[in-house]
Amino acid sequence: MACQVAAAKGCRVIGTAGSDDKCAYAKGYGASECINYSTDKEWWKQVNEITAGKGVDVVFDPVGLVEPSLKCVASKARIVVVGFAGLDGNFEKIAMNRILLKQVELIGYRFGQSLRESPAKRQELWGQLYPMLEYLSVKPTLSAMYEGLESVSTALKDISERRILGKAVVRPETGGSAPRL
Repeated sequence: MACQVAAAKGCRVIGTAGSDDKCAYAKGYGASECINYSTDKEWWKQVNEITAGKGVDVVFDPVGLVEPSLKCVASKARIVVVGFAGLDGNFEKIAMNRILLKQVELIGYRFGQSLRESPAKRQELWGQLYPMLEYLSVKPTLSAMYEGLESVSTALKDISERRILGKAVVRPETGGSAPRL
C-alpha cells in the first residue's frame, strides 16, 4: 500500500524486499525499481547508484532496516518506522551520530496509537485516502485468504515465515448448524 500511495502522489518508488517474488509484487503496485536485499547484502549501494548519489528523501521501514537505510538517504531525509521485525530477530541499535550528521528525521508511526491520541486524525487520513481508492489510484493488496478460524495458526505461520506478500485475511466459516454466541 505504501508503494501505491507514494506512486499516486507522484513519487519515484524504489522498493526493497526479501525475495524476487516480493520485488515483483512491489513493482506491480508502484515501485519503479526493487532490490532484493536477501541476495544483494549491500543493497543501499544500488539505491545510491539509482539516485545518482543523492540518496532517497523518504524511507518507509516495516521490518527494521534503519541502519542500512542511513547509508542511502539524502540530507534531511525522513525515515518512517512502522515495524521492527528485524531480519535476524534482533532489534536494531542505531548510531545516533548518523542521524545527526545527515539531519535525518526518524519517525515512529503506529496507526492505531495515532488515532487513539488524536481521533480527528482519522478523518484527515481517510479524507486523503478515499479519493485514491475511489479513482483506483490505490487498491487493497490482499494476497492470502484463509477459510475458518481453524486456519489462524496456518495464517500466522505463513506470516512469520514471510510468505505473505500483501494482507492476509482469515474469514470465519459462515452457515452451518453451530449456534452463534
